[in-house]
Amino acid sequence: MNAELINELKDSWAYGLLLLQRIYKPILAKYGVTPAEKRILYGLSKHQELSKQDLAKAVVLEPSAITRAMQRLENNKDIKRHVDVNDKRSILLMLTPKGRKKIEIIQKEFLDVFKLACHDINDDDIINLAHTLEKLNQKLTNLLEEAS
Repeated sequence: MNAELINELKDSWAYGLLLLQRIYKPILAKYGVTPAEKRILYGLSKHQELSKQDLAKAVVLEPSAITRAMQRLENNKDIKRHVDVNDKRSILLMLTPKGRKKIEIIQKEFLDVFKLACHDINDDDIINLAHTLEKLNQKLTNLLEEAS
């Protein structure tokens, strides 16, 4: 494994993430959503309903950040809580129709930006990059779980 190539990949990926954050920030601001709130909305759109702990793990946020963002989303009527019918001690979170619509609109705008960025990259390169990032994300997930 070439350490120089690994470092170049890390730097390139980190820079790309910073660029995306800067591009996405005004989109989120337009809908009054913070990055943490967007992650919660997205996580709940993928999983229907989750406990706070499962949501924190699914969207890679600290429980304290989940609590603050969750309260804002609940106040805005984007999410709601309900008691788990299988375990009365557990509270589950789910999107409201308003929250579902909001994340769908945000995700569409994000996708439109990403399509523009990828417009002249061939399909094979996109597929290879997606597979590589999937492998990398899985390894990083494993490292995070081992560290916890």
